[in-house]
Amino acid sequence: MKYILKNSVHLFFICVCLIFLTNLIVFTDTKVVLAEQNNSLPTPRTLFSLLPTGIFENTGVELSEEEQQKLIDNGVSEDWIISQETSNELIINELSADNKVVLHVFNHNQGGVVVALGAQSGLICALELWRYDAKGKIIPMAVPLEPNKNDLFLPNALSAEIDTTIMLCLDHDKIKVKPILWGKDGVVNQKEDFEIHFFWNGNSFIQSRSPLNQ
Repeated sequence: MKYILKNSVHLFFICVCLIFLTNLIVFTDTKVVLAEQNNSLPTPRTLFSLLPTGIFENTGVELSEEEQQKLIDNGVSEDWIISQETSNELIINELSADNKVVLHVFNHNQGGVVVALGAQSGLICALELWRYDAKGKIIPMAVPLEPNKNDLFLPNALSAEIDTTIMLCLDHDKIKVKPILWGKDGVVNQKEDFEIHFFWNGNSFIQSRSPLNQ
């Protein structure tokens, strides 16, 4: 009886050890798979190589495919330089002017990423969005709808003679709504009453509106 009980205890201990080792292997394998998935996402520089360069036209200085390749390989071309590079962002500055193009990468809950390209030249900015899915396919995305000027200014804050241009500008990890006001003599310098941003939530860009302190 003692021999049977002793063997039963040993057998139970062996089973517990096997279960522990099995769970440890599964957990380790899961971490490896997740790490491989994370490492499989392309870098901002690689994503930049997959995108067209039409957004550079908004700065007045186009980027040819040859210059794009020089930027990717060397970080600098005839007119542009990669001035900052992180795990989720590229900042590309024009060498002879204060123009820039920013590429920011947003992780997507369904795999892959969303790539935002923003160009800024003086008062003017432009925005493009691209979807790089889990299968490695990249396609253009629609940008958020531009808010109305009434979402930015209090009632009767603007003269009837003022025209408004609403732009979407990439501000690193968010999209900023920027108005330009035009009067008969040119640009009108008037601060908006509300600021509007679009924040990425993993699936889409969500609008946020808050009052500005005057």
